[in-house]
Amino acid sequence: MPGRCFRLTLVLDPAADHLRIEVSDARGDLRPTGGRGLTLFTALADHWDCVPSPPSGKTVQAVLSAPSAAAG
Repeated sequence: MPGRCFRLTLVLDPAADHLRIEVSDARGDLRPTGGRGLTLFTALADHWDCVPSPPSGKTVQAVLSAPSAAAG
């Protein structure tokens, strides 16, 4: 969306076999209610949450587990 700023952070933790994804934006609404990104988080993440990001934004965080070697 033109003019919309956001920050994307990816953190891989090989010891815990998970990837944390964080998307921060300056929009004031605290809980996201829809959209393609949230649909993907809900479908793929083991856990996701939304936390305030000062001064007026939010950060949606999702944790995805790596598939186990036994599953492949």
